[in-house]
Order: sequence, then structure tokens, then C-alpha cells
Amino acid sequence: MTCSTGFSSSVDIEANWVEDVFLRWPRRALQDPGNMTRVKFRNLRGTPYMANDRALGGGILVGSILGIVLYGVLLYFWATLVLEITAFLGVVVLLGILGWIGWTMATTPPPEPMPEVGATAPPASESEKPEQKPA
Repeated sequence: MTCSTGFSSSVDIEANWVEDVFLRWPRRALQDPGNMTRVKFRNLRGTPYMANDRALGGGILVGSILGIVLYGVLLYFWATLVLEITAFLGVVVLLGILGWIGWTMATTPPPEPMPEVGATAPPASESEKPEQKPA
């Protein structure tokens, strides 16, 4: 039985995946570190996960184009009302983001101070310091 990936069974898929990850890929990475970006793993189940992302991206693109066209039509027929609503929503979004930033800054506790590099113990008082001979 052949699945969509071209392998004969799920056991072959798993065996090839293990071989790619643990045998071929480290050797190629050590021989040519630039090759790391070109290594591609096969999908284990043959499900096109990338197709879901592409469909979502295509839907967002079509929705954006339709939104632009709808906004233009609304702007043509009811220019004053559409511009007033757009300006109001723009101000609400901007002030909402600024309010959220202010709320976050006001309610976040201050970070604990970082110890100085190389200082493992708190500084000793004057009486505990060893006496130094004048030079």
C-alpha cells in the first residue's frame, strides 16, 4: 500500500525519518554548515500542514481585498459618515493601545536588582575590611 508521500508503509516513513534526523542530517551539517538551511524533513503522516497555512493566508488576502473594495464603495456613497467613523475608530484604537501600555507599566512590579558581575557576597562594612598598609 502506497501513501501520498510515496513510502510503502508507516513503518518505512518512521524509519526514513529516523535515518534523516540521526544519520544524514548531522553529517551534512558538519560537512557544510550552510547546508543546514536547505535540509528538509518529510512530513510523517503525509498531511499537508503547510496547505492549511496557505489557505489561511489566501483567505486573509481575499478578505483584505474585499474590505478595501467595500470601504471604497462606502466612502463613495457616504463619505462624511465613513470618514467620521474611521477617524473615531482610529483614535479609539490608538488610545486603547496607549491605555494598555500604561496599565501594564502601572501594574507590573519593578524587577529585582541584578547583582554586580563578580560580586558573590554583599559588600563588607568598614570594620570587617582588612587593613591596608599605606604605600
